[in-house]
Amino acid sequence: MFSSKDSKNKAKIKAAANFRKTSEGNYLSDNRSQKVIQRAPVTKEEAQQSYDSLGSDKWMELIDSKDHAKAHEKAHGLKRHTPHWTEVVQPPDPDVKHPGEYYDYQWGDGHKVKKMESFKHFIQADAFVKSRIGKKMSTEEYMHIQKLAYQPESDHLKGLREKDVTWGLPKTATPEQLEQISAKGMSIKPEQGRYAVTSPHPKAGIEATLSQHFRTYHENQASAKSDLDKFHNIIELYQHLEALHAFKDGTSRTNHLVLNKLLSEHGLGPTILHEPNSPMYSKEEFGKHVLKGIAYHKRVAAIQGGKSKAKLEAIRKEHIPEAHSAEFKRRAAKMGLELPELPEFKPPEHDPDVLNQRIDLDKLLSAHEISLRDARPPVLRLYSGPDADIKRMDKEGK
Repeated sequence: MFSSKDSKNKAKIKAAANFRKTSEGNYLSDNRSQKVIQRAPVTKEEAQQSYDSLGSDKWMELIDSKDHAKAHEKAHGLKRHTPHWTEVVQPPDPDVKHPGEYYDYQWGDGHKVKKMESFKHFIQADAFVKSRIGKKMSTEEYMHIQKLAYQPESDHLKGLREKDVTWGLPKTATPEQLEQISAKGMSIKPEQGRYAVTSPHPKAGIEATLSQHFRTYHENQASAKSDLDKFHNIIELYQHLEALHAFKDGTSRTNHLVLNKLLSEHGLGPTILHEPNSPMYSKEEFGKHVLKGIAYHKRVAAIQGGKSKAKLEAIRKEHIPEAHSAEFKRRAAKMGLELPELPEFKPPEHDPDVLNQRIDLDKLLSAHEISLRDARPPVLRLYSGPDADIKRMDKEGK
C-alpha cells in the first residue's frame, strides 16, 4: 500500500518526465530547423526585481570580483576572530564609507588619490537602467548610460572617442586569444615585452556603428531558435561593444550595466564579472564566465535574502538628486537654491517596449556544469602566464 507521500513523489517524477518530453529537444543545437522556443515572457516587474536582488550589495556589480576583498577591507577593515576575542588586523580606511567607493580612488603603496565619485555615478546610472528595463535597447539609451556612469571633471575625457585606441597585452597571451582579437577587427603589433592592440576608429563613425550593433542584436534575438542562441547573442553584443570602445573612458562599466539589463530582461538576472575586458575570448568562453557570475550573484542574493533592498533605496536616495518636479524647482528658485543637474535623457523617436521570452537558466548552468549551490566568485584567467592585468597604454579606465 502506498502512502500519500509516495503518491506525491510519483506525481513529481511523472511531472518531471513530462516536462522533459515537452521541452525543446537539443537546446544546445545550432540547427536552424528547430522550432522557436515558446515560453512566458519576462515581465518588467519581474526583471526589475531580479535586477535589484543584491540589495545594498549591488556594489559587487560595479567592483570586479578580483577586487571585492580589497574593497571590503578598505570599507570595513580586516578582523581576525577567535572563540574569545576579535582582533583588528587592519582598520578601515577613514575616507571609504562603503565598499563601492573603492574605485573612487587610485591606490598605491601606502597612499591613495581621489579620482572621481565612481560609486555615486554608478548608482545614478544603475537607477536609470532599472527604469529602462522593458524598453528596447538603443544607441540613445546606451550613450546616456555612459553619461551617468562616468562624469569626469575634465571635458577632454567626456564623450565618444575621436581616434584609434590602443592598449597592451603581455607576451604571455595565447595564440587563441590573439586570434579572437583579430577576428573582432582589432590589429595586433608585437612590441618589446608585449603586444600593442589597436581598436580603429570606425569609418562609419561611432554612433552609426553602435546603431548597427544594436540593430543586429535585435534581429538575431527575433530569429534565435534556442536558449543558447539567445544567450550568445547577448554575449556577442557585449563583446562588440567592448571591442568598439565607443567612449574616451568609462566604456566597460557602461557595457556591464547594459549586459545586466539584457540578462535581467531574459529572466537570467545580473552577473558579477571577474574581468570586464572580453575581446580576447570566444563567446563560449566568456559566456561561461558570465554564467558563473550569474550563479554567484544569485548565491549572494540568497544569503542576504533581499533584506537589504531598503538599504539600496536609501543609497540611491543619498546619491541621486531629488526628482525635479515643477513644484520642487519653483520652491528651490524661491529659496535661491541651485539644483544638482543630471544629464537629461531624450529617448529615441521610436521607443517601443519589449517582452523577451525567458531563457532557461537551469539548463544553461547544467550544460556548462555550473552549480548554484557551490557558486564561487567567477575567475577569468587572462593570459597563459602570471601577468593577470591589462595595462592600457592610453591610461583609459574601466
